[in-house]
Amino acid sequence: MILLKYAEKCAFRATRGGPNAFTLAWSDDLMTRLRTTALALLATAAFAGCGDDGPTDPGPTLSLSIVSGNNQVGAIGAALPAPLIVSVEDQSGNAISGESVTWALASAAGPNASVNSSSTTTGTNGQTSVTFTLGDAEGAYEVRASISGSSVTFAAEAMAS
Repeated sequence: MILLKYAEKCAFRATRGGPNAFTLAWSDDLMTRLRTTALALLATAAFAGCGDDGPTDPGPTLSLSIVSGNNQVGAIGAALPAPLIVSVEDQSGNAISGESVTWALASAAGPNASVNSSSTTTGTNGQTSVTFTLGDAEGAYEVRASISGSSVTFAAEAMAS
């Protein structure tokens, strides 16, 4: 067993069981370099855990736009005459197929308003649609279509026949 004991003037004395003792003299310059190296190794080890966890590119930015069906007027409690249609495109304007679009009532003037599906998937042309049935009261209605990072709102109005 080797024991290190602090001696005068930044020297350490290593003792191995008696008469074979020796002294290691460390200068202040050597201590500074050792501290710097130790800090660099510690920083490297700390940041090694911050490595690449996979791709950081979130993929293409997609946009959602209304194709048709906005601002329709229909009879109370009836389906609108035309479907609500949206299109999903990438930042270059290319149609995106297979993208899931979520549909929800944004506001309704009366009970029993509904869309025929809460989620649809775009086809090869990048479009998807739902049928919107107006509620049991006159007034303004809104339906929101959403994808990650983008949404559009359709407006409709229910009127008495």
